[in-house]
Amino acid sequence: MSEVFPFIVGSGRSGTTLLRALLDAHPQLAVPPESYFVVTLARKAETYSKPDGFDRQAFVEDVIAHPRFTRWGLPSEAARAALEAAAPADYPAAVRALYGAYAAAQGKSRYADKTPKYVKDIPRLSSLFPEARFVHIIRDGRDVALSFKDLTWGPNGPIEAALRWRGWVELGRAAGRDLGEGRYLEVSYEDLAADPEPVLRRICDFLELEFSEQMFRYVDKAEEIIGANYYPEGHARIRMPPTKGLRDWREHMDRADLIKFELVAGDLLDELEYERGVPEATLERRRENDDAQVEGELPITAAEGVDLDSDLLATIDEMNYLRKRTRRLEYRTRKFGKQRDRYLRERDTRQRRLERAERVHARQLEKLERRRKTAVRRRKKVERTLRGLEETRWWRTRLRLKRWTRPFTSLRARNKLRS
Repeated sequence: MSEVFPFIVGSGRSGTTLLRALLDAHPQLAVPPESYFVVTLARKAETYSKPDGFDRQAFVEDVIAHPRFTRWGLPSEAARAALEAAAPADYPAAVRALYGAYAAAQGKSRYADKTPKYVKDIPRLSSLFPEARFVHIIRDGRDVALSFKDLTWGPNGPIEAALRWRGWVELGRAAGRDLGEGRYLEVSYEDLAADPEPVLRRICDFLELEFSEQMFRYVDKAEEIIGANYYPEGHARIRMPPTKGLRDWREHMDRADLIKFELVAGDLLDELEYERGVPEATLERRRENDDAQVEGELPITAAEGVDLDSDLLATIDEMNYLRKRTRRLEYRTRKFGKQRDRYLRERDTRQRRLERAERVHARQLEKLERRRKTAVRRRKKVERTLRGLEETRWWRTRLRLKRWTRPFTSLRARNKLRS
C-alpha cells in the first residue's frame, strides 16, 4: 500500500488555495497546482490497458497535452522518465508515478493534490486510490458569494452562488459520510484563518504527517503560487498570512443578496452552525397537497403576521420564479437521464455487436488461413505430380526412340561385318 495520498477539496473560493500553500510549504509534502486531468483521464483509463500492459506512452502524451499540466512546471522529459522507471501496471499507479516525479523535482518525499472541483468526484477518487484521504475545507457560503462578486468569472448573482455552494458542499459531505472518519476530514476556513496552528495539527495527524512550523512561511513562495493559478487575479491575498475577517457578509453583503442567499441555502447554514443574518428569511412554505411534487407545490408566501418590505416581496417573487425554473430543470434532467440511459444501452449494444462482428471476422480469417494452407499443400502436391509426369514422359520418350532406332543400328552393324 502506498503512503497517504491527500486530496484538498471544497467549494470554489473556500480557502483551498490557502490550505494548499500551507501544506506545500511543509518540508516533506509537495502540492502541485490544480490538476483536473486525474478525473478527466480516469474516464478513459480503460483505453490505456493493452494486452501487453499499460500504455505509458499514450498516458503521458495525454497528460502533457492537458492545459493544467503545463502549470506544474514539470518538464515533459521528467514525466516520461518517471513513468519509464516506474513501469506502472495500471492507471492509478501511473498517476502516483507522475505525482512522485513532481515531489522529487521539489526535493520532497510525499505529494498531495489540491483541486476544489474534485469534491464532486470523491467516490471515484476513493475507489481509484485506496490510500486517498480527503480534506474538505468549508467556508460560510455568504462570504463565498462575496468573494465571487469581486471576480469576472463564477456564478452570476447570489442565488446562483448559493445553489453552487450548497450543491458542492452537500456532495462532499455525503461522500464523506460514506467514507467515514478514517478517510474524510472537514475543516472550517474560519477556524483556519483565526487560529491556523490547531487546524494544521489536526490535518497533519489525519494525513500521517509530522507538523512543521515551516508551513507558516508559505508567503515566501506567494508569487510562485499566484502565478501558477489559472486565475491569478483572484489569489492576491496569498501574499498575506492567514487573516480573519477579510470578507464579512455582516458588513459587505447587501440585504437583498443576503435574503436571496439564505432563502436558497439557509438550511445548510443552520446545519453547519453558521449564524443566520436574516431570521425572517426563513419563510414558511405551504403545500396544498403533500403528495404533489410539482404541480401541487404552492409558491413561497409570507408567514402570517410578518410585514414584508418591497425588497423582500421582490425577492419572494424571484424565488417563486426560481422554483419554477428548478422544476423545469428537474424535468429536463430526468429527460436527459433517460436519453443518456438509452444512449448508453445503444452504445453497449453497438459495442456487443462490434465485438461479435470482430469474433466472426476472426473466425473467417482463420477459415481463410486454413483454406490457404490447404491450397498451398495441394499446389505443392500437383507440382510434385507434374514433375513426376515430366520425368516419366522423358523416360518413355527415350525408350521409344531407343526401340525405333534399334533395327537401323543392327542393319549398319551387319553391313559393316560384310564389308
